[in-house]
Formats: sequence, C-alpha cells, structure tokens
Amino acid sequence: MSMPEAQVDERKLTMAEAVREALAQEMRRDPRVFILGEDVAEAGTPFKVLSGLVKEFGPDRVIDTPISEAGFTGVGVGAAMTGMRPVVDIMLTRSPTRRPRSTTCQAASSRCLW
Repeated sequence: MSMPEAQVDERKLTMAEAVREALAQEMRRDPRVFILGEDVAEAGTPFKVLSGLVKEFGPDRVIDTPISEAGFTGVGVGAAMTGMRPVVDIMLTRSPTRRPRSTTCQAASSRCLW
C-alpha cells in the first residue's frame, strides 16, 4: 500500500531571503532570540540579508556592534550561557577558524567550571 503524496507548496527564495525569513520566524516565536553584529540593524548587513528586521523587532533585539568580533562573540557566548538565544553575525572573515581561542575555550569548558 502506498502513501498518498503530501501537498507541497513550492517557493523559490534566495539564500538571503530564506535566512531573513527563518530569523524573523524564530524571533516572533521566541523573545529570547536576538541578533548582534556589525551593521546588522540600520544597514541590514552589507548584503542586505537582515533588512527590515530592526523595523519589526527594534534596536533592542537587532543590535549594531563596534568592529570587534572578539568582543561581540564573547557577548553572544555569555548571553547563551544565561539562557538567551543570540545570533552572532560576523560580517566577513578570512577563515572561520580565526575566532578568538579564549572565547572558544571559555564556551567549551563553562559547563565544567560552573
């Protein structure tokens, strides 16, 4: 016996549209979700991926940061450790492995420390 095929509504989205839509859905669902990074609020990132989110969710949940990846990545790790759900947007990087070792080690070992 075969299963009936499920009705699927097919849409075509760019990667940027899909990311923006997914973030907006999650931010509507969970007030603990927030975004932080360079030029994420007013500019919507250089590629306009996050355009419109600050208008819907406000500057308390879509936060522009200074150019300090180590600093705001640490903020994101700390926020996650306290139950928030940060989305850290790192604009451009030469290599994803060039993140601050101290932040990585702190996040990995925090469960054992406290």
